[in-house]
Amino acid sequence: MRTSPASVIRPMRASLRISCLVLAFLAVSTGLLAVLEAFEAPYRFSGIEDMPKILEALEGSRQSGDGPLYRVTFFGDSSAIFETPAKLEEATNALLPAQPRVRVTSIAGLGMSPFEFYFLTSEVLRHRPDHVVIDFNLPMLSGARSFRFARPGLAGWIPIAKLPEALALPLQRIGLTLDRVLLYIAIVKARGADAWLAVQREQVRLDRSYRSLEEWTEQRWIPAGEPSYHKVLRRRGEARKRHPERSFRLSLSGAREHYGPVLDLVPEHNPELRMLDATLAVFEEAGVPVLLYVTPVNVQHLQRLDLDLAGLEGSIALVEGIARSRGAEFVDLHDLFPNPAFKDRAGHFKLDAPWHGSLRVAEKLAPLLVSQMQDRGRLPGDTGGGN
Repeated sequence: MRTSPASVIRPMRASLRISCLVLAFLAVSTGLLAVLEAFEAPYRFSGIEDMPKILEALEGSRQSGDGPLYRVTFFGDSSAIFETPAKLEEATNALLPAQPRVRVTSIAGLGMSPFEFYFLTSEVLRHRPDHVVIDFNLPMLSGARSFRFARPGLAGWIPIAKLPEALALPLQRIGLTLDRVLLYIAIVKARGADAWLAVQREQVRLDRSYRSLEEWTEQRWIPAGEPSYHKVLRRRGEARKRHPERSFRLSLSGAREHYGPVLDLVPEHNPELRMLDATLAVFEEAGVPVLLYVTPVNVQHLQRLDLDLAGLEGSIALVEGIARSRGAEFVDLHDLFPNPAFKDRAGHFKLDAPWHGSLRVAEKLAPLLVSQMQDRGRLPGDTGGGN
């Protein structure tokens, strides 16, 4: 019995259609998984929500003043959010002649690390700064901290031309993979940041609704006298209010988590050090001078906890070596303040009398900044401010 061509072709076409449907399903599923993974719980920030404020600050730095401006962009974490950039501007201008005036623009943010610094370099350079100052807080060398406060969405501002260089860096430290990087770049290029933020806000709303349901369920089903998870958290919060002095300093376990990698002597292949080197390399290539300083640390409190500080100096030396190898000016202020000058467990220093933390840091940095300006020929002569 002879088989007709049609009877052979029809099953082949059906099989081809099924294969195409399966491949399409897999492709769509992979894309959806990439989107859903971007909403994983560990990310408290995406970073995209920070960019309107950062871009506004950078645009403001370009506005002309009454005379020549020397524009300084200030990177840092929460230790630099408050007064340090403004005090640095005041202290530097006090050392200068009438012209040029220094304008310091801060793009510092809570928990920022060398990962975020690197992601922002191209956007910063687009606004043509004359100088960059980096506030380097030693806990930035902790991988746990980098992951906890990661802003992976800022990778969306990596230029396509720099993508091969970026992908060779240890982005997996903060959970960034190729699909996520491409996703964020696509969102930025498609001008979809507002829609993305709207989805995130909806996620937050649903998460809060879920927590309310979880609390209601605990109240209904957990046996009387047995504390629920949320009750335990509330009791801890109430205890802190009754004994605020206990929350002013890190415990031994907290100090180990916060400073552990630094105290153990950071390895040279540390991902945060590699990101710092990549950040400085960008500015070195662009010919923008950098002043990097190590933020004051509560060394006295760490000593009272009987922690071994043998690796501290070595870790700082590694940071200094990277900075100087990239042509940056470096100043170590880690032991600038005693224990009473710090106001909380996060290591923020007090701004008011008698410590004036931000002012004292600015007074240390201003002469170095003026000296770098003079080396570049941006001053009409010796101001008497350099050290």
